[in-house]
Order: sequence, then structure tokens, then C-alpha cells
Amino acid sequence: MEIKMTTRRVIVVEWIDICTLSAWQSAGEVFYQPAKCVSVGVEMLSSREGIVIAQSLTANGDAADCTSIPRKVIQRVKVVGRVKC
Repeated sequence: MEIKMTTRRVIVVEWIDICTLSAWQSAGEVFYQPAKCVSVGVEMLSSREGIVIAQSLTANGDAADCTSIPRKVIQRVKVVGRVKC
């Protein structure tokens, strides 16, 4: 059986996530600090709602360890390469 190869982008996504501090704090010690995140992967889907990246791909294009990132939290997307799968 012949496997049709496709080219996909390898991207770096910078995004903001919630951050929880689980210790007790006095009211004067409370501060706003969301988590700045960076994820790298193969772009599997890009839509108005968000981006899905995969950490691993098989030779026939199956994806594993997929991360869905909503557009509303994305700060920057940078293409760093391309991969055939």
C-alpha cells in the first residue's frame, strides 16, 4: 500500500495560561501572574477557534500527544520548519 506524504509546518506557539498558587496568602500578597507558555509541535489544524499541534507523528501521518490551544490565548505563532509525514 502506498502512503501519500504531506508537508506540515513545525511551529512555536507562545500563549498565556491560567496559574494557580495553592498556598494561603494575605490579601496584600495576592498578585496577578498568568503563566507564559511556549509549545512546539507539528501543526495539525488551524482554525478561527484555535490551533492543534502534535508532539509525535508516525510515517503514515497518525498523530499523538496533541495539544489544542484556543486563539484567544495565543500571543504569537512562528514557523520554524516543515516536515513530511
